[in-house]
Amino acid sequence: MTATAVRRDSTSVMPAGRERQLLTFALLIATATVAFETQVVTVALPSITGELQGISLYPWVFSGYLLMSTITAPLYGKLADVFGRRPLFFFGFTVFMTGTFLCGASTSMPLLVGARVIQGLGAGAILPLVLTVLGDIYTIKDRARVQGASAGVWGFFSFLGPSTGAFIIESMSWRWVFWSNLPLCILALALLAVFLREGIARKQVNIDYAGAVTLTGGVVCILLVALEGGRSLVWGGTPMILLVTVGVVLLVLFGIVERRAVDPILPFGAFRIRAVAVGNAGNVLIGAAQFLLTSFLPLLIQGVRGEGATATGLVLTALGFAWSLAAMVGGRLFIILGFRRVSIVGTGLVTLGCLAATFASDGWPVWVIAVAMALTGVGQGISSTAFLYAPQASVPWNQRGAVTSSTQFARNMAGAVLVAIGGGWLNAHLFGAAMAAGATAEEAGPMISRLLSVSERGSLDASVVADLGAVLGPVLFEIFGLLTLLAFATCIVMIVFAREVRPVEAQPVHIAAAD
Repeated sequence: MTATAVRRDSTSVMPAGRERQLLTFALLIATATVAFETQVVTVALPSITGELQGISLYPWVFSGYLLMSTITAPLYGKLADVFGRRPLFFFGFTVFMTGTFLCGASTSMPLLVGARVIQGLGAGAILPLVLTVLGDIYTIKDRARVQGASAGVWGFFSFLGPSTGAFIIESMSWRWVFWSNLPLCILALALLAVFLREGIARKQVNIDYAGAVTLTGGVVCILLVALEGGRSLVWGGTPMILLVTVGVVLLVLFGIVERRAVDPILPFGAFRIRAVAVGNAGNVLIGAAQFLLTSFLPLLIQGVRGEGATATGLVLTALGFAWSLAAMVGGRLFIILGFRRVSIVGTGLVTLGCLAATFASDGWPVWVIAVAMALTGVGQGISSTAFLYAPQASVPWNQRGAVTSSTQFARNMAGAVLVAIGGGWLNAHLFGAAMAAGATAEEAGPMISRLLSVSERGSLDASVVADLGAVLGPVLFEIFGLLTLLAFATCIVMIVFAREVRPVEAQPVHIAAAD
């Protein structure tokens, strides 16, 4: 199908000056809305789950958000290449704000999951478009500097978010974990309305609806299997086999459709460029580490160790803040040292940090776990910047939105699938342990939810707490161990395949100044 689209009418970068500074500030505020949401929710979720009595849906709160932000990011990226960045920003922010409000208004875990899905639908536009516009208005050398500022914003909220989440949980209603982000969203939307202007020319283009439908359907089927396998879906049962079959068929069809599409959502041809292929292999690790650690470290701290949201906030702050500080210099390291050296060092540090998380025991002080997460954050920070710059710098403007979105797709897809697998594995073991301790199928969920809530754990028998903790700890060991193996494998990929990656600066594009 075709639609009236927009194309840039100039190929020069936006001139340095007040207008570009103000647009950059607006983009940094947009980044802050996603950073705050990501950091503050992870600390609060175990307590929210305990209050809403919904441990069986715990992974869906993460995976529902990730699912929608993952499958929509490539679509937003392609549409931004077609229609321009501005209208996609407005749509994404409106949906994100609606979902954020509904999250705070939720009265049950199913409603919270539904609201997070809406939130993810909007979030899929924000961060990829921020990175795309920064790629549009700055050359790669200037981009290293401004991405440092972006990383600084993420770092500030990585520091502020967990402590804010802990404060809200311990002194206010958890609903303000979500609602407190709304003023920041409104500010970002207002700034972008004023300062994001685009010089455009209209042209007829094809919209890849078939690609969007097949990608969405395939990913949903695979995630359902990962989340519900061993619970509502019996392993090897007919429903599971059917879902796997449908998911694989749809993803194969997606690949066929993309190869034939005039304007594909994911330009597979770009993956023949080594910088794009190797960079996205690294992005798989970044996403897996980011979402597995932020999803399951709170369970280790609060469920196994029995500590509160403050301890969880300390550990996640160390991870996020170290990532952001490292990302502030990551762009310069990319320019000075090159892709291969930065990617090897970065993935090596992630491997060491994940290994430490795998073997973290009850006897370890919290600060030791925080140091291990800081090490992981440093590795993620310096390598994630290279995994973004190399693909961006290797393609022209009319592919930059799609390729930038592909980096987010790789991260989010890895995070969504592995969180789903880990959540399904965790649920299967915990429910089995709860029923072995004497709970019925109906009582198992509330029992596990009380284990995660520091205020309600005292209502459980000490023997039940010990039994559930004895199961939770080994399952988390297996989840973090899988992440460590993935990190090691990615490090090997960088050593072997990244040696000849030499991205060439693609021609940037003009964005008109604000009126």
